[in-house]
Amino acid sequence: MAEWFFGCAREHGKFTVELIDLKEVNLPLLDEPHHPRLQKYEYEHTRRWSDRIQRTDAFVFVTPEYNYTLPPALVNALDTVYHEWTYKPVAFVSYGGVSGGMRAVQTGKLMVTGFKMMPMVEAVNVPFFSQLMENGVFKPTTVGTPQGGVASPLLANIVLNHLDWQLHKLGYRFVRYADDFVVLCQSKAQAEEAKNQVTHILNQLGLQLSTEKTRITTYGQGYSFLGFVMSSRSKGMRPKSQDKFKDKVQELTRRSHNLDAQLIEKLNRVIRGTANYFAPRWSTNRWFFGKLDSWIRRRLRCMKYKRFSYHHNRRMRAKQFVRLGLMSMESFCKP
Repeated sequence: MAEWFFGCAREHGKFTVELIDLKEVNLPLLDEPHHPRLQKYEYEHTRRWSDRIQRTDAFVFVTPEYNYTLPPALVNALDTVYHEWTYKPVAFVSYGGVSGGMRAVQTGKLMVTGFKMMPMVEAVNVPFFSQLMENGVFKPTTVGTPQGGVASPLLANIVLNHLDWQLHKLGYRFVRYADDFVVLCQSKAQAEEAKNQVTHILNQLGLQLSTEKTRITTYGQGYSFLGFVMSSRSKGMRPKSQDKFKDKVQELTRRSHNLDAQLIEKLNRVIRGTANYFAPRWSTNRWFFGKLDSWIRRRLRCMKYKRFSYHHNRRMRAKQFVRLGLMSMESFCKP
């Protein structure tokens, strides 16, 4: 990411650009005996860092997000000196997941004002940057939208509205949400023809079907759609959705955490959101939700007693979790 921005800045040609990699600088953690304001640096690495910052007129920090703020290495680099930063303009290029590191930039702007730096109002945020990486190199693109981005469903609806009308004219029954859709057919031959039609329509729009996610199947064999596995036998959570839910619960119920009302509230938000989505009247998740409830209670018992034992089932029964206010996923299932 930093090398990409370094190349863009160098192509500008109106100023001299230097790329500083904090991993190569490798500054120790505040090892100077005197406060940075005094500028009484006793170590050579601090003097080199001070000279480097002193001769620079402006800065652009290219940074990811770490626990909603700047990474410790960048914070340490800022704290090592003081007067060398003052009254110099600074901008941010951030990258990350959904937010693109925006929260790190917000806290970073507050932080640099403590050094009397002048943060730029504008910033460059790159969400879902991992989807733009090729062999460890950042490759920006103006085509498509990041998968999972907040604007992705809206843009997909705008672009694929043409596909909807064409499939309707051809007489196909289909269901679509954003860029995920299912076309219903009476036979395999009709399904093959529908696939060819969809491929042709998408090619006209400059799009193409994903070969990994597109397949022809039967209702008996089942298919995945919007987090569910649909088949003639059942309609439940797909394995990937199960893993995502369990990852969230495991993060909240580590044994190093305390079992208190605040944790139960956070856990209830995860349970409520998942159960509300995966418990419509036509779903067959009741048995599986009961298993998840047992698993969650086991995780909470391990939190309380700091180890796993079946004897803890008697020490802390299900009705005690009800008194604590813990929600049951099975209770969301419609009769």
